[in-house]
Amino acid sequence: SSPTDVQPVFEAIVRSAVRLCNARFANIFRLENDVVHLAAHHNVPFEALEHFRHTFPQPLSQGGTLTAQAMRQGTVVHIHDVEAQSDVAAPVRALTRSAGYRTVLAVPILRPGNVVGAIGVGRSDVTGAPWPFSDKEIALLKTFADQAVIAIENVRLFNETKEALERQTATAEILRVISSSPTDLRPVLETVTRTAARLCDAVDAMIFRVDGAQLLVAAHHGPIPLEEPVLRNGMPLTLATVAGRTVLEARRIHVDDLPAAKEEFPEGSGYAQRLGYRTTLSVPLLRQGTPLGVITIR
Repeated sequence: SSPTDVQPVFEAIVRSAVRLCNARFANIFRLENDVVHLAAHHNVPFEALEHFRHTFPQPLSQGGTLTAQAMRQGTVVHIHDVEAQSDVAAPVRALTRSAGYRTVLAVPILRPGNVVGAIGVGRSDVTGAPWPFSDKEIALLKTFADQAVIAIENVRLFNETKEALERQTATAEILRVISSSPTDLRPVLETVTRTAARLCDAVDAMIFRVDGAQLLVAAHHGPIPLEEPVLRNGMPLTLATVAGRTVLEARRIHVDDLPAAKEEFPEGSGYAQRLGYRTTLSVPLLRQGTPLGVITIR
């Protein structure tokens, strides 16, 4: 029932984990690009939740929690009694004391070939003694981890299918415009810029064509303006702008923060500062290796 959103599945898993594993709390962490994110939690004590909110997102290499250990090792981590375990890190011990639990179980969420997260559950001591999780409860938590993988994969496949369909639809639209305007280039380029902005989640897109030592505006879509001299006379074909360097070096250029790249792109940085944009991606329009122009999204 949630093909596009994994969150309801995660929330159902942590609720079920607390109830069926006789745990005090449960949480799920996602691992994305080696960074750990708190994805869902249920009945986590206030002190622990505040700690998590101030700690995450966090690089996995810096993670000191037992769930981070489970992700790094790709194996189950089961601490019967944190107080009695000498090799438990001091920050983890302090966290468990403040949150009021002693037994912790962490199970990695495994996708073939890599780790994508972990589920953690914990329980308080019972009559002063540790209360380890049973083999049945550990197996159940592994089942929940498998269900989390299914949900993650379903969302990924759904999004990939949706993106592929959007790309195919966009390609068909551009080809239709090309066939209906064989002698007029402008409608085609306008369709390309509009589609590029939409599919790349960009605010703005534009195409320049090479004209001698100038780059002339061929199409533009979006709210970021072009300065009047550029609109009227074009832009010098120079290494000092992102578009110019893209053409001269015949390669893709991606700048995260153009206003800050003053030394590398002195003119382009000035444009970005005056017009109020930052991230820029520029790709050459090549015919048999020769640049005819450039498409840029901002």
